[in-house]
Amino acid sequence: MLLFKGIGAVGVICAMKGASLVHAIDINPHAIENARANFKKYNFGEDLCLAYESDLFENVHTTFDLVLINPPHQGFEAKDMLERSLTDGNYSLLRRFFSEVGGYLTKGGIACTSFSEVGDLKLIEELINKSDLVVEKIIEEQGKVKVFIIILKKKL
Repeated sequence: MLLFKGIGAVGVICAMKGASLVHAIDINPHAIENARANFKKYNFGEDLCLAYESDLFENVHTTFDLVLINPPHQGFEAKDMLERSLTDGNYSLLRRFFSEVGGYLTKGGIACTSFSEVGDLKLIEELINKSDLVVEKIIEEQGKVKVFIIILKKKL
């Protein structure tokens, strides 16, 4: 399982639920340190949970049954690394994700992303249509802001 993370909480949950190997990646070295601390806290060794820096797929060299990403939902330029977790200038990360993720999925593997109505939903639709992915399912959650969980598979 490949997880674009932050503090590693989702990776911990996936390991607890039976993932055979969790790769938790982030461009922010502080997020990686935090994820490693959380993995250590729950006694998950590197045989189960790896955390390492990567600018999207730059340092990823294998394929996965499951790829999870919770990208920034805003397309503004970030002023610093902290803001980068909240905003993605011109949605460049998201554009790269959709164009590259298919190459990191095993046969039958799935990619899952979240997005909300505060972001550019038309762009998400365009990126999916241009990718080698198809929508398997969309889960819609209504709170103060509508959030979508989008589950994707490679086109056959």
